[in-house]
Amino acid sequence: MTQTLCITGALAPELNAISTPLYQAGLATAASIERETRIDMHTWHQRAKPAFVEQRPLGKLWENVANDLLLANLDKPCWGWHDTDSIWAMPFWAEQEPNTHFLLVATRPEYQLAQSLLDDTPGKLDISALLTHWQQHHQRLLAFYLDNPERCLVIDAEQAQQHPQALVQLLTQRWQLPLEATGLTEERATAPHVPDPLALYLAQQLIEQHLLKQQDSRFQSLYAELQAAQHPLVDNEAEQPASVDAMVQHYQQLRRQQQHDQTQRVHQAQQIEALTQQSNHQQSELEALNQSADQLTQQLQQTQHALSKAEQQHQAEQHQQQQVLDNLKQESELLLLQLHQVQEELESTFLKHQQLESRYQTLESQHKHTQQQLTQAQEQLKQAEQQHKQKNAAQSQQLEAAKGEIHKLTQREQHLTQQLKQTQEKLKQAEQQHQQAQEQLKQTQEKLKQAEQQRDAAKQYETTQRQQQAELEGIKQESELLLLQLHQVQEELEHYFLEHQKLSSTHETLENRWQRLLKRYPDYCDYQTLDTHEDPQQPDTLQWHFQGLEFAGQHWPTLQIRSTLNAQGVVLTLHQPDATPFKVGIPKSAQERRYLQSLSSRQWQYAQHLPKLLAQGLQDAELSTELKTRYQQALNALAESLASLPALLRVDDVNLHNVQVNPDYEHLWLELVNPTWGNEQLETWHLRLSTAGVTPTQFGAYPKLEIPAQPTPWLENWYAESQDDHGSKWELRFAQPDTLDMGAWQQLTPRDQTLLTQVLEQLPMLLNHLQEQGQEPGRGWQAWHQLVNDMQRIHQVVHSPIATA
Repeated sequence: MTQTLCITGALAPELNAISTPLYQAGLATAASIERETRIDMHTWHQRAKPAFVEQRPLGKLWENVANDLLLANLDKPCWGWHDTDSIWAMPFWAEQEPNTHFLLVATRPEYQLAQSLLDDTPGKLDISALLTHWQQHHQRLLAFYLDNPERCLVIDAEQAQQHPQALVQLLTQRWQLPLEATGLTEERATAPHVPDPLALYLAQQLIEQHLLKQQDSRFQSLYAELQAAQHPLVDNEAEQPASVDAMVQHYQQLRRQQQHDQTQRVHQAQQIEALTQQSNHQQSELEALNQSADQLTQQLQQTQHALSKAEQQHQAEQHQQQQVLDNLKQESELLLLQLHQVQEELESTFLKHQQLESRYQTLESQHKHTQQQLTQAQEQLKQAEQQHKQKNAAQSQQLEAAKGEIHKLTQREQHLTQQLKQTQEKLKQAEQQHQQAQEQLKQTQEKLKQAEQQRDAAKQYETTQRQQQAELEGIKQESELLLLQLHQVQEELEHYFLEHQKLSSTHETLENRWQRLLKRYPDYCDYQTLDTHEDPQQPDTLQWHFQGLEFAGQHWPTLQIRSTLNAQGVVLTLHQPDATPFKVGIPKSAQERRYLQSLSSRQWQYAQHLPKLLAQGLQDAELSTELKTRYQQALNALAESLASLPALLRVDDVNLHNVQVNPDYEHLWLELVNPTWGNEQLETWHLRLSTAGVTPTQFGAYPKLEIPAQPTPWLENWYAESQDDHGSKWELRFAQPDTLDMGAWQQLTPRDQTLLTQVLEQLPMLLNHLQEQGQEPGRGWQAWHQLVNDMQRIHQVVHSPIATA
């Protein structure tokens, strides 16, 4: 259950100092709500204060805002707020939320006057006005405490500031608030907003002089009652007024402090003068440094000029080096072209001399080595180009590195030339050996065919393996994706499940609060829009069209009502969505009274609330004053007529729960849905219509009305009079021709007897309802109707004035 604490009474500084330790101990602060602007508790009290001060209605708007603020903090087990203006709204919060407690902070008048004496605001101090305000303020605080002693605690502001841990312990013991005092220390030093002793002494003397002049006993009486109502936080002796000697000592101490401050000011002036001299000396040094800085600036400009010339020279040298590198690159490309030509020649020779493949492997390895060397040379050339593009690198080192690279490339070019010559010589030797390899050529070709076949088979197998591997990877990725999606769906389901639980809890809390509100205000109704217009074809007839209606404990998105004025009064016709319309009017005939008696529980509830709903709607209807007056009078008369009708047993529905047929006993077990009787209402109630002593030629000689045991017994004096296969029951026995079990009847209270009389009167209507549903009772409905008529007749005979006499 949510517990709420309202802290008020003192001024804002004192309330802030007292409330801060409570929030640290576990008291949650009040949350705000968002409308067009942000509204919190402080804003609400500022807006609502004028209405409370002037004692006029607050208005539905700000009442709804207050309810929204309470709902916004509904999930907090213990929360509260502090506000000085709350003292005007205490009765409102006490009635609005029963679980709200009030911590009332009282300030002693001498402390408040002493604080005003220390205020630097110019103007004459009005002691009479200040004490009058204090008296009215605390009179309101005390009056609310006397009206709600169990929900209030009155404490002293100074004690509360000095002893926060004791205050937390007091709230925990008094109202079982879930606060924790651990971490809060009892500081018995002067409270943050307590004036000095001299100001307190002067305030006490001023108050005593004022009271002697005014001779007002109410002030002393109020002060004494406040002291009696306050709950002390510590066991301190009563504070004594400050003596003159103590004030003299305090004055002497202030004087010594003033002299000490004067000495410190002189010393500080001397220090300031010394610092001024030091600053002047530093200023002269700074000017000298500025001159040195100017000289260094000139030197820097000269250095920059020299650097710019060196940079221009470096760019010229870099351009020359770039030309050299371009030439080297062209030579390298020419060598690479020659190498490609050599490669083409080698490939041609290889095609012609496949049989010499094993002998040419050495040449191929040498060729690959040459190609790698050329590739390395190209990469080195690229690295050299990148190194030369860096402007900030050391110029001399780059030039030397470039020369070294050029020398290496020259040596490699010579080496490649020698290798080409050796390759040509080897080719000549290969041509000479060509004839010798002719015989081996055929054998090699056959082996190559077999190798090609094996290679093709291996390639086909490798392709199949790759396809299967790709398919496997695809399936694996799809599985991982599905698993990831499954985890995401599971996380979303858990999130929505937690949200659903939270919303269900909030809905249940709001529904319980709504039911309490309906019990407290059963006539509550509200609607978004109302369209009322006269019927042009029928005079004094209105059509009412409600949108967004809260009425009779239900929400109606739309509802239409037709009203007609006649000589007997007003007749209302309610057009329910997906239901048969029904009329409500002042009954003038037996037929009209029977019609009202046949209304269900829900319809009768609507009938009772309809006059009040339309009376409220008349205020918003655009009708003539004369028509409004006539309708208002007719609606009031209808409401009084309906309220004067006797309470009847009504139900929304009746179900045939069971049909029992034994050789000597039969019953119909009826379940009444939403039965109401006056202001009493149940969800369901069970009764049995039975008869004993059944023979093939006899039925209804011994009727009985049985009330079985059920969770909510409607009879006050119900008791287990007998038992059968279905459990305990109470029964009222009848016997032909005119006998009733008076022993069981007389054990009932007058209220129970009236209720059972209503049950007997409504039994024919209940049987008719079952018959219209097409239910089968085991024997004809006529026999059961005759049984009910006999029970009603016996009851009337037994309770007639003659029988009673």
